[in-house]
Amino acid sequence: MQSFISRNNVGTCWGIRSAVDRAFALKNLDRRVTIEVADVATCVHLVRAGLGVALLPRSLLAPYESDLLARRITPVLGWHVVMATPATRTPSAAAQAFIKLIGPDISSP
Repeated sequence: MQSFISRNNVGTCWGIRSAVDRAFALKNLDRRVTIEVADVATCVHLVRAGLGVALLPRSLLAPYESDLLARRITPVLGWHVVMATPATRTPSAAAQAFIKLIGPDISSP
């Protein structure tokens, strides 16, 4: 079984880790996470050393692609991202402009 290196979810939930865990669970597949790390740079160094593979967003891998091979996986994994604004006051002008910019792609709870 392949060893996986993953970001830990201690103290905070890392979106990609949760998405990968759900994807494996939905397919009833076991995944052996042998090393949990606190940051992407450490994860990349451990992959370089041959200690396992990692599932990372391509945007996080970009600075390291010169010596790592990125393979596209399917299905595409994703997670919900929300925009947080203060509940007790109107969003700032910048936040309102951003909400207007992304328009129909944002909704209230």
